[in-house]
Amino acid sequence: MALTMMDIDIVMREPKPPALTAGSSASLKAHFERWDRANRLSLMMMKWSISEALIGALSKTDNAKEFLVAIGQKFQFSDKAEIGELMGKLMGMRLRNSNDEAEAVFVDKWIEAHTKDSKSVLRNPLILGEFGKSSRLAGYRQEKRDMYFVKIYEAIYNSASTGGPFVGGLFWQLMAQGMDAFRDAYEVVLEEIPSTARVIAQQSHKLLSLK
Repeated sequence: MALTMMDIDIVMREPKPPALTAGSSASLKAHFERWDRANRLSLMMMKWSISEALIGALSKTDNAKEFLVAIGQKFQFSDKAEIGELMGKLMGMRLRNSNDEAEAVFVDKWIEAHTKDSKSVLRNPLILGEFGKSSRLAGYRQEKRDMYFVKIYEAIYNSASTGGPFVGGLFWQLMAQGMDAFRDAYEVVLEEIPSTARVIAQQSHKLLSLK
């Protein structure tokens, strides 16, 4: 699963805002909620992307930036063999104990949180960029990728058709036949997978009908 996290890097750019009080202004409350949501999503994504063994070796923190710093410190004081092992775990970018149900829950939460932020905080349209499903995942079947695309597309259509901010999505990645050197297990070659081509075409027609 690949997801472009809109504005989630706020937790890396800005310190944790002060705790809210009864006298906090509406803008401070909105900023705190935006930072807190981004922090929780960042932690969730990082922890689901690495093993329990690695998490257990890190300092306990509920701050995403501090958690990332702890990972860096772990690399700094590890020998070369351990660094290689940890890098393999981090770069794999798979959800820990991943299954279709866990992935669906994560996607639902991500879409819900960012749709809410787009509507009430950013007040701008939301585009989901670079989503997809790798064919290298254990238990992969083409039907699973199609179902994943349908899930994302239904969320987009349901929002767009009711005037919501979630209005589009860009899957990774569309390729033509003969581009084998660029294949990365996420590629979608329409001529080779007509079922996915139909899912994409149906979504295009549904969105076009909203105009």
